[in-house]
Amino acid sequence: MTLNEVRRWIDQRDYAMAVIRLECAILEGGRPDAELLAMLPDGVLSGSPLLQKAYGERLADAGRLAEAKELLQKSVKGFARQTFQQELLAAMASLADVHMRMGELHEAETLLIFLRNEYEREETAQGGHVPLAIARGAQLIGEESSRRLYYQAAFDAFDRAADPENGSRVLLEMLLDLGPALGSRIQESHALLCLRLTANPAVADYEAAYAAAALYFEERWEEASDAFAGLSHNKLPVVLDAALRCCGYIAMLRCGQVLPEEGLERLRDDVRRFASDASIQFQYACLGFERKREERNEAGARRALVQAEALAKLCASAQARTKVQAMQRDLDALVRDRDEKTEQGGLLWSVTCFGMMKFTRGNTEVADFRWKRRKAQELLLYLLLQPNYACPRDQLLEKLFADSDSDRKAGQLYVTIHSLKQVLREALGCEDAIIARGGVVKIGALLEQADVEKYRTLIRVGDQLWPSDRELAAELYEQAVQMYEELVPELPYIDWLDGFRNHYAEVQAATLKRLVYFAMEKSRYDAAESHCIGWLQVRPAEEEAYQGMIRLLMRQGKTAEANRWYRKLEAVCREELNVTPLPETTRLLQGEGI
Repeated sequence: MTLNEVRRWIDQRDYAMAVIRLECAILEGGRPDAELLAMLPDGVLSGSPLLQKAYGERLADAGRLAEAKELLQKSVKGFARQTFQQELLAAMASLADVHMRMGELHEAETLLIFLRNEYEREETAQGGHVPLAIARGAQLIGEESSRRLYYQAAFDAFDRAADPENGSRVLLEMLLDLGPALGSRIQESHALLCLRLTANPAVADYEAAYAAAALYFEERWEEASDAFAGLSHNKLPVVLDAALRCCGYIAMLRCGQVLPEEGLERLRDDVRRFASDASIQFQYACLGFERKREERNEAGARRALVQAEALAKLCASAQARTKVQAMQRDLDALVRDRDEKTEQGGLLWSVTCFGMMKFTRGNTEVADFRWKRRKAQELLLYLLLQPNYACPRDQLLEKLFADSDSDRKAGQLYVTIHSLKQVLREALGCEDAIIARGGVVKIGALLEQADVEKYRTLIRVGDQLWPSDRELAAELYEQAVQMYEELVPELPYIDWLDGFRNHYAEVQAATLKRLVYFAMEKSRYDAAESHCIGWLQVRPAEEEAYQGMIRLLMRQGKTAEANRWYRKLEAVCREELNVTPLPETTRLLQGEGI
């Protein structure tokens, strides 16, 4: 059955024929797409519990849980008035799953108890949906010890019904839920999936996802990372897709790779889109914990753990409880490591890049490094300027060794990393200061914070607050602009560093400009003048900065001083730019536009 065939009946308003064709396809094992079912008017759908069930399941797979719940509830009521016992129980099973994902555990428990009683009376007649629902919610009804058996029963039922797609889904769900507890059955199930793949290509996406998840639970991080990266996302139900994405990113973190920004943006978007799905939110909370743990951010990891614990109570999966327990152990280890370092005087270092580079820890300051290779100093600075102090190896080869022969770059980077490790070991006493693994080079457990990172954070948070709380945003901006100096002036002739210097100068100038006009609005003229001078120091040839100063002075009636600044601008324009000031600047001296 194709979309065009059903659309033809719908276009002719022969909805009865369209419904018959769709229902026949479902009873023969087909699964119409949500797009196809959405073409039917609500009044037509309401007359077919079978189509309501199919559409509700498709919407649940897409993460549209509220709509799915409404359709499945109507489907259950419709089947209850008919004699399709197996379809009624299957609809109840799908509804129970939606309730669980939405955290509506009491409603889910009521349905699951009924389904279990029906299943125990006539086990083989219920199809795969009923034992699958019981497996998913085993914790709610005291069946935790039989969870794996229910998963297996669901797979066997779908296998008997020649439904490879649902059978494959069961095996993947069982692996993600039970993980290492499956033991040798992990490989057995994978072999079974591979056999099904030869007979039905629809199993391919599930087989690839299963293989990646198996590597993940075996803690073969680099292989798992590569396997997850090769998956075709958006082809599986969103709840499984989210779990697989998070596993893939955790594998990347475990082997020292940098998470892609576009992937993180997708995750942030999903957190908003699937706010009502406790299962998906739990997966993202686990990933958030892993990111904070990797950054050795104890406070952030603790917040993520609290969120995951709350969400785990709304998830009936075995893996939720297991993951929370593992996260608690990881947090305890992080705290112990911090305590041990404190006792041993092994506190982390803070580093300054604005002005001369120096490392400080307590009362100790280290600025005089015995650099044996200038490239080692460049490498350290480049890593300090990267998000999370990490950078892909290929990017380092391109930026730091642009003038070298391509066949020599890799060897030069290796020697530079070795040299940098040696320098930091001698100067700071850190054995694992630089880590090169999985195609990424990063600074290890060395830093508490770099000043450039703090600067970026203050600016970023200030920008977020600016639309709603300008006073608080201005306070953060004030802290940031006071930190600014030229980046590492002892390294004046490095091409790639000029880009960073220009970037931070532009950020500083834009922030000072915002502070100037904010202070002027509040009639804080001394602060405005101080910020304007700072703006001119960063951008001494920027006419807009002179305009700000002249406007500020004219507002206070300081005409003579405003004229002196105008003459300075004239000199800059003449000597450096060979132009004259803009007409609007001249008009400011006449009191226009101030």
